[in-house]
Amino acid sequence: MEEHIPVRVQLTIPYRDDLLMLARLVAAATASVAGFNVEEVEDLRLAVYECCLRLGVGASDGALALSFELQDDAIAVDLDLQATAELPSFGDSDQVEVTLSEQIVDALVDSVELSFDGPRRHARLVSRRNSLIHEQ
Repeated sequence: MEEHIPVRVQLTIPYRDDLLMLARLVAAATASVAGFNVEEVEDLRLAVYECCLRLGVGASDGALALSFELQDDAIAVDLDLQATAELPSFGDSDQVEVTLSEQIVDALVDSVELSFDGPRRHARLVSRRNSLIHEQ
């Protein structure tokens, strides 16, 4: 049996709204290379974008590091936002938007973990391929 060596794709960009399309493009390309079907590619692309927005609430600048690890039947995505200043906590007015974003991401990927620590915010997403489609 051939040993599978995980592949890792990494991207670091300044956190700016106009550059988040790069995160979406890399997510889609990575999922496509991993053999995800069109719907799974779109789900991961949207989930990564929503997480980027969620992590960036209140951030005016900083660095966003993305790491995509291709596994046998899944992609694990780590997103790290390091802001240059302390990020505000979420207030009541933000809560509706945050809840909607969380619901969208939860519906699109198999697991999601978020952590917030001062100017650093982290998300980990795992999206698995639909085994029924890929076992032929």
